[in-house]
Amino acid sequence: MPQSSLISLPALFIPFSLLAAPEAVKVEVLQNKLDHPWSLPFLPDNQGLLVTLKDGQLKRWQAGKGLSDPIVGVPKSGQTVREDCWTWSSPRILNNRAASG
Repeated sequence: MPQSSLISLPALFIPFSLLAAPEAVKVEVLQNKLDHPWSLPFLPDNQGLLVTLKDGQLKRWQAGKGLSDPIVGVPKSGQTVREDCWTWSSPRILNNRAASG
């Protein structure tokens, strides 16, 4: 394989979004001063996202409303199958089967 092919081969693995013009990329801070955010799953139908903090708190973020108080009824850290590996991914999580693996 010619040397020029070896140099261009890694370029195939660069995501095309990184090749966009800098003015086309928009970064926006939605919430700051979070204490160890652990997981940020998006809720369906533009309902915001859930913010799981490393200490086990679960909060909801919504556009125009910001971050909620901690959601009550969430198991404390360590009560899950594997501590610090719990990810909430459904607004009906308490009615769903526990997702652990």
